[in-house]
Amino acid sequence: KLNFSANEEINIEIQGPSNAQVAIILIDSADREKFSDTLNLGPDGKESYKIQSGELPTGAYTLNAKRGESSGSEVFTIGLKTGSGAISIQTTREDYKQGDQILILGSTGAINVLLDITITDSDGKTIKKIGTFSDRFGVFKVDNFRIPIDATLGTWTINAKSGGNFKLTEFQVSGENQELVIFTDKENYNTNELMNISGSGARFSSTVTMKIFDSESVKIGELNITAKSNGEYLTIWRIPADLEIGEYEITADDGASNTSIKFKIN
Repeated sequence: KLNFSANEEINIEIQGPSNAQVAIILIDSADREKFSDTLNLGPDGKESYKIQSGELPTGAYTLNAKRGESSGSEVFTIGLKTGSGAISIQTTREDYKQGDQILILGSTGAINVLLDITITDSDGKTIKKIGTFSDRFGVFKVDNFRIPIDATLGTWTINAKSGGNFKLTEFQVSGENQELVIFTDKENYNTNELMNISGSGARFSSTVTMKIFDSESVKIGELNITAKSNGEYLTIWRIPADLEIGEYEITADDGASNTSIKFKIN
């Protein structure tokens, strides 16, 4: 939950090493310290820190928890409302790839107001809803959304809404447009020899299934390898000692496309 009403108890869960002592500092949107405290975590490394919202004025706050070099923070607001006036919103780029993180920036006509951000893909499916707020300058940002690695390509939409006010912006999600390819380290082999098989253009971290067929399309082997994040894959196959002389084919399939290459046994 992001926003709390006046006189509501705010529970913030803190987690760390068991029985550790954690320093707590609460700061407001102007980076002024409101109070500091210490908290002892339980044997399970968890503890709930309670804040009475009625003791704080309307606004945005950040609770920082620190132990040694480790730290964490949680943002919450008290008493903010919707109804922003004019909204502006944009992404820092117009085009993104699958798996990219997006930074959304915007502003509101009124300050300290709540907004709902809805991100929709090119098929009209809602992918993410994010609650946020504009600060004391009327500025807001969203930096915690990453495009799924299997995202639908095309024009995506971001809708920023506060009460009866809303604003839309669009961005493009495009693929790498790489073709699935497969290579062997040479064309001719002997039985019982090691073959290096490599390729590129596979889907992000997909499983590439490779099947080996003889000249009569009889399958004689199968390999499965996970592609790297850049679509490359690599494996080694030992050619069986009982294979006959002739031409063979290796097919590769990543679930979305396929390709093949031929080699010979001398």
